[in-house]
Amino acid sequence: LSVTILSSTTSPPKMASTTLYCPVPGTYGIAQLDIEATIEHLDSEAREAAKHVKPAQCFIYFYLATEFPFPSRPWTRYITYIVGPGLRAVDQDNCFTPEMCVPIFPATKHPNQRAPLYPETPFPFTNCYHWAYTDLLLRVSTGEYPCEDDPRVTMLPAGEHLRLDALLTEDLEAAMIARRERDGGQLIPTDEDDNFIWRPDVPDEQIPVVNVSLDLAGTLEQDNLPDPMEFLRESKALRRYVAVVLQKLATGNRYHVGSSESPTCGRKMPLKPVQATTMQRPFQLAA
Repeated sequence: LSVTILSSTTSPPKMASTTLYCPVPGTYGIAQLDIEATIEHLDSEAREAAKHVKPAQCFIYFYLATEFPFPSRPWTRYITYIVGPGLRAVDQDNCFTPEMCVPIFPATKHPNQRAPLYPETPFPFTNCYHWAYTDLLLRVSTGEYPCEDDPRVTMLPAGEHLRLDALLTEDLEAAMIARRERDGGQLIPTDEDDNFIWRPDVPDEQIPVVNVSLDLAGTLEQDNLPDPMEFLRESKALRRYVAVVLQKLATGNRYHVGSSESPTCGRKMPLKPVQATTMQRPFQLAA
């Protein structure tokens, strides 16, 4: 079984007409930061400064493709949701608390007895939750992916997708109210707000590139699920690193990438390969 996972030094493979070349929205996957592909547009000095970075890995849900995917392109932009092991991590700056999450069956425990989401096929892990306010815009590498009827692929039915949206919106509104009350009626931006880049004008070069596996059980083990906070920290640091370098290059200044500008180091867990079969469902596109 094999899949082509692209790097900055490879070209998109020639696909058969029955091959999925990017994930279908509504699918769960394992994403790993591709540092080389993210910084390939920078000059040699900047690329050399980032060679020490190890890509973090995260469990994600493909919410929406924000552009039409083409097999000739090296990647497609997606809005993704973060999935974590256990209840949501506390975020005091943004007023997010552990109950602001949605369990994925077979996980059922929740402080407010919130009903779990039921995927179309059995979910391979027992303690996973959608965390509120962890939306990320990512560039997903073009490759060969299994279609939705492959037993390794895990998807949410349309009704559960809508319920997830409603619950996460409810949590976001509650957190915003709490922040306004804390800040005297104003919604003061926090350092974490730039994790969640929904704007259509975000330049491609500032969006992290990820390689993806849709084979959840074949890629991860129950006792070794990745920490979402590590992925959020490193992806944010990587975006800031690229922005700083581009700004300095635009002004003609020589730059030195200090520790405060370099991405943090995460652990590297190689993705196991999967194989594509046939394409069935059209992609969901942003309005």
